[in-house]
Amino acid sequence: MNVRDASFEGIIPAIITPFTSRGEVDEEAFRENIEFLIESGVHGIAVAGSAGEFFSLATEERRRLFEIAASQAKDRIIVLAGTGAITTREAVELTESACDLGVDAALVVTPFYIQPDTEGIISHYQAISRAVDIPICLYNLPSRTNVNLTPAVVDRLADIDNVVAIKESSNDLIQMSEIIRLAGDRIKLMVGNDPLLFPALMMGAVGCISPSPNIMGKMVVDMYHYSKSGEAEKAREIQYKICLLRTIYGLGTFPTAIKEAVNLLGRPGGFPRKPALPLGEKEREKVRRVLTELHLMESRD
Repeated sequence: MNVRDASFEGIIPAIITPFTSRGEVDEEAFRENIEFLIESGVHGIAVAGSAGEFFSLATEERRRLFEIAASQAKDRIIVLAGTGAITTREAVELTESACDLGVDAALVVTPFYIQPDTEGIISHYQAISRAVDIPICLYNLPSRTNVNLTPAVVDRLADIDNVVAIKESSNDLIQMSEIIRLAGDRIKLMVGNDPLLFPALMMGAVGCISPSPNIMGKMVVDMYHYSKSGEAEKAREIQYKICLLRTIYGLGTFPTAIKEAVNLLGRPGGFPRKPALPLGEKEREKVRRVLTELHLMESRD
């Protein structure tokens, strides 16, 4: 199969990783959340990304999550494995493992902390591409990595075998539009910050990889379909709700507020892994108020 023909669009939630109060991965809760998202009509899931707290997961835990997701999805949706790492060697090994475990694609964040130069970044993704035959989605997250995949760099990366998409989390619509202009014939742009989903779709983005569907479920999927079918007013109405939801994301240490929202909705969000701590009562009440305003849960008044 030509990997560039792989289906790579729509709503792909960055699924959370539920932990128990003792900090262990709750595999049953993880499976339950996958089923909720599939029932919500999503097009895929991204496992062990930022919302999945990949930075707190041991290598074997990441591999286990890839295995669970691939078996639970059972070809109903595509599964992206978050295989990014600081070193090329580790990223290659993780991506090879993910491929062997049956995932459909790899989501590879740029090496963080060391801030590699352009040639280092190109070499990094070339090495991963040579090692596997599954599609690779670049992940640009400059606010966390201090590395920005500029449109000129993405234009070069788009020529690498297997590189078929980019999760663009720069929050810069001008940068997104320039990536689409330069490389849109070779690479699909997925929005990473879903408050920008509607305008990005209008510019040529093909979907999003973001955490909001963990909470909003089908609502985000509906917004995507409204955008695709030209029902702009309905799409905008949901976009405003997504923006309201995002106001809670800054509470506590990311993605603690997302997990708290899922818990409040009666599904297994679980605990964050230390040093991140659960929200305090005041912050929890703010989350509850937003969920109530969005009609996702009933008011206690």
